This record gives sequence, structure tokens and C-alpha cells, in this order.
Amino acid sequence: MLAALDRHGTRVALVAALALPLLVIVSRSAAEAVFAGLAAGFLLRLARLRWSGAALPTLPAWFLAACGYWVWLVLGTLANGAPAERLFAALAWGRFPLALLAVSSWLLVSEDARRWALRVTGASAAFVALETWAQFALGRGVTGSGRALPGYLSGPFTRPRVGAYLGQVMWPALLAATVTLRRGGAAAAAGAVLLIALGLGAVLLSGQRGAGVTAFVVLLLAGLLLPALRRPALGALAAAALLAAAAPVVAPDTFDRYAAQLPRLIATFPETHYGQILARALAIHEASPWLGHGAEAFRHLCREPAYLVGWGGIGDGGGAAICVPHPHNHYLEALLDGGWPGLLLFSLFQGLLAVAILRGLLAAPREPVRVGLALPLLLGLWPVATAGAYAGIEGAAPRTLMTGWALAAARPPTSSA
Repeated sequence: MLAALDRHGTRVALVAALALPLLVIVSRSAAEAVFAGLAAGFLLRLARLRWSGAALPTLPAWFLAACGYWVWLVLGTLANGAPAERLFAALAWGRFPLALLAVSSWLLVSEDARRWALRVTGASAAFVALETWAQFALGRGVTGSGRALPGYLSGPFTRPRVGAYLGQVMWPALLAATVTLRRGGAAAAAGAVLLIALGLGAVLLSGQRGAGVTAFVVLLLAGLLLPALRRPALGALAAAALLAAAAPVVAPDTFDRYAAQLPRLIATFPETHYGQILARALAIHEASPWLGHGAEAFRHLCREPAYLVGWGGIGDGGGAAICVPHPHNHYLEALLDGGWPGLLLFSLFQGLLAVAILRGLLAAPREPVRVGLALPLLLGLWPVATAGAYAGIEGAAPRTLMTGWALAAARPPTSSA
């Protein structure tokens, strides 16, 4: 009886986990509910295993480090006397390592489950990419969404998310399909070039500069690791160069974001929005460097008059007008929320994840799917990478699924789903 319930529960949880890349497109609240349900379901499964006397899964080092950060975040939020909504956010942070452990040690341990993950993420990425290209060519996509902001294409999202989304989910299916096509005839090889060009082009047209740069780096590194990918990658890069040459005419706003705004942002960083956010974050950190301010510190403290300072303490750093819900960097977010100990624990969590993912990348033989999983995840763990809020479901749901998949693929597979 219990074994049958466990099988059915595993299938339901797997379907729910694989639905996340689609749910974040159509309904953030539904994605939040499913994500929390995965964490809760995993706890129930552990309780069932404990009650029946079965062996519990070994807790990996990255999970223990994540739990250490979680406990510190909750204690820091309590110590700061934060309101109930921030305490709830601190307590709810634990769903991320729990869901990640569920995906990596329960749901995607079999080859069959991972094949379904490949199909679903490939279909999700294809939909978002085609929607973005339709938006570029026709002004509106199938979903009816238009341009989010000048220089951006929103795809099926309501705000600029295409580049970050595709950068997370498209690479396993894209590399696997490209390498398979490359082994065919001339027409199949041309299809491989076109496939990469369409994916890379959608990321570039989205206008998210960090995602665009990361996509180029992933493609170059993947070409070095997978010999069968080299010619299609070179062909796609040539197509991207042609797109860049035509961009001043066909996509002037996007061209301006890359060719004019990016060099200006680098040259005048302290005066830019990103520079002002960093200055504000450092001022908030200096007020409580060891304990931190508790969960969602930047969101709630950015407008406080005490922190309205610019670089070198000069001016008001843009005042309250620059405030956004997060400081655009996961490590900076951990520093503000948990102080130096919080940053140390969070960095340990990310570093141990990187080691486990790298183990899968370096395993022989090098498979396109493992390469497509590992490279964007490892680049995303880079400390200076720009990112949304760690708890933002639009990024957290696909990130958790892809990371859990990479961790599961780094271990010897089992035969059952």
C-alpha cells in the first residue's frame, strides 16, 4: 500500500516539477504553489521513509551549508525585529534547498525522468524563442505580448525575462539536438547552425546584456568541450555577427543597448543605476555588517533616509527613485540579509554546488546534455554575475529544476522513474 502511494506520489511530483518551466510563463502564483508543494511533498516522503524504517537519502554537503544559511537568516530576521512578512520570507527560504534536494535525489534520479526533463525544457525554450522572434518580426507574439520596454523583447513574459529564461533552460536540448543533427548530412548540418542561431538570436534580441554575454561564453566553451559542436557554433556566431551588422537598421533600440549603453555603463559605472544600487547596498551593509538586516533587507531598507548616499558618501545616490526589490546580485543579497557570516554560508552553499556540477561536466564521456546543464549553471554561480532576487520564482523555479537535474546527472543513474 505504502509502496504504491509512493510510486503515485513520485509521478505526481515529477509532473509538477517538469511543469515549472511552463508555469513561470503563464502563472507565477501557480509556480509558487507547485514549488512549495515540492518541498512539502519531499518532507512528507522523508517522514514516510523514516516511519517505515527505510534508509533516508544521504544529505549532501551543499544542503547542509544551505541549511546553515537558512538558520542564520531566520535568526537574523528575528534579531532585527522585522515584521511578520519578512519573518515569513526568511522561513520560506528553506523551500529552495528542499526542492533542490527533492529534484536531485528523488525526482530526476532515473534516465527516463531526465529524458522527460529534456523534452519539456526543450519545448519550453522553443516556445519562448519562437515567441521572441515573432515579436521581433511582427511586433506581437502568439500570446499577444508586445515590447516590454525600448530595447527589450519580452516574449511571453510581461517584463524583460527572455534572455535569463533561455539562458537557464535552452542549452541541454539545444546542444543535444545540434550534435545529433551535426552527425547527419549537409541539410542536417545546416539545420544545426540554424537551431543555434535561432536560440542565440532570441537571447540577443531580448536586450538583456548579461544574458547575451553569458550565451556567447557558453557557446564558446561548449564548442571547446564538444568537437561535434564546433562547426555549427562557428556558423551560428557568423549569423550572430550578421545580425549585429544589421541591428542598427532592423533593431536600433537593441543595438543601442549593446553598442552605446554597455560601454557607457562600464565607463561611468558609479553614476549608473547599477552603481547607485551597489552604493546603496554597501551603505545598508555598513549599518549591520555582522548580523545583517534579515530577509529582504534591500527591498525594505532602500528608501530609508539614513542610506540615501552615493559613492564616497557624496549626494543622495539617486534617492528613493533608484530603489528596486533586490540588489541584482545573489551574493550581495546574502551579505545584506545575513552580514558577513551569511555571505560566508551562502558562498559555501554555492561553491559546493559548483564542485558537484563540475564533477558531472568533467565525467567521461562528455555528453551534450551534461555540458548544456553545467556551463550556464557554473557561469551563473560566478560572484559578479547580475541576477534577479534569489527567491524570485521566475528565476528560482527553472534554476532549481536545472540545478537538480545537473546534480542527478552527475551521479550514476538508476533504471526506474
